Amino acid sequence: MTHVLNHNLSKADWSALSEDQDRAFAAADRIWRENGKAESTREGYRNWIMHFLRYCGFRSRDPYTELTGAGVRRFAREHAQARGVVFASTWRNANKALVSWTHVLRSLGVSLPQWQSKEGREAPNQPEVLEEFRRYLKERGFAAATIRSYLGAGAQLLRHMRKFGRELNRLEIWDIDRLIAKRSRHLAVSTVGTLCNGLRSFLRFLHSTGRHKQDLSTALLGILAPASVRPPRALPWSSVQSILRAIERSTVVQRQRHRKDCTVDWRAWNGCGSRSPGASISRISMEAPTPRINAFTVGLGMVPAPALAWIV
Repeated sequence: MTHVLNHNLSKADWSALSEDQDRAFAAADRIWRENGKAESTREGYRNWIMHFLRYCGFRSRDPYTELTGAGVRRFAREHAQARGVVFASTWRNANKALVSWTHVLRSLGVSLPQWQSKEGREAPNQPEVLEEFRRYLKERGFAAATIRSYLGAGAQLLRHMRKFGRELNRLEIWDIDRLIAKRSRHLAVSTVGTLCNGLRSFLRFLHSTGRHKQDLSTALLGILAPASVRPPRALPWSSVQSILRAIERSTVVQRQRHRKDCTVDWRAWNGCGSRSPGASISRISMEAPTPRINAFTVGLGMVPAPALAWIV
C-alpha cells in the first residue's frame, strides 16, 4: 500500500480519468469557484479526491459506493499509516474534500449511498485511556478545541510508545524528548509548543490516575525558540533612530500657507517619552514643506513627536 499512497500525483494520473470523472471535476471546480473557494483550497480538494480514487482502484472498491463516512475514514486511516502522519488531521482534510465531492456528484445526478448509516457515525477507535483523558479534561472545563488538541497529543505519545514496545507505566522523559525531536522536524515552533502543552496535561493525568508513579509534566519545559522565530512586536529604539536618520528631508511635499518661520520652545523628552528638565528645543524652521515632527509621527506611529524632535 505504501507505494500507492506515497506516490505523488502526476499527469498520468489525471489523464487516466474517465470522461464522467473529467466532467465531474470540471463541475466541481466551477461550483467551488462560485462559492468563493480559493485556488489553493480547490487544488487541495482535487488532490484529496484523486488520492481517494487511486486508493479505491488499488483496493478494488467502487469509488461511488465507498464514498461514505465509514469509507472515507478507512481511506484516511490507511493514508495516515502509509505516510506516518496524524490520523485526525488527515481525516479532517480528506473528509472536507470528499464531502464536497459528494455534493457535486449528487448535483450531477449520480446515485450515492447515505453518507452516514442509520446506526450512526462510526465510533472512533480510541484506547480507553484517551476516553478517560477526554472526561478528565471536560470535567476541568477545557474548551472543545483544546480537548481535541490535547487528545491528539496523547494519541501521538501512545503511538510512539507502542512503536518501541513500551508501556505507559515504563514511560521516561527521554521517550518524550525523542517524540518532540521527531515532530519538530515537520512542524512549526508554535505547533510544537501546542503539542508540549497537550503532553504536559496528559502526563499530569497519567500521574493523577495512578498510571505512572511520577509526575513527568514538571520536566517538560516550554519551547526555547530563537529570536528570529518570534520577532519583537515593536522596533528597538536603536533601529528607530537609524530609520529617522535615513529619512530624506529635502524633497518638497507641500508648503505652509501661513508663517514661514516660528520659534517653538518644548521641554525635551528622552527616548521613553518622559520629560528631561532643563533642556529645550529652541527653533524649528517651517520653511520646509512639512514639519519634521508631523511627518515622522505619521510615518512611524510609535514614537512621541517631541522625542523625535529631540533626536533629529
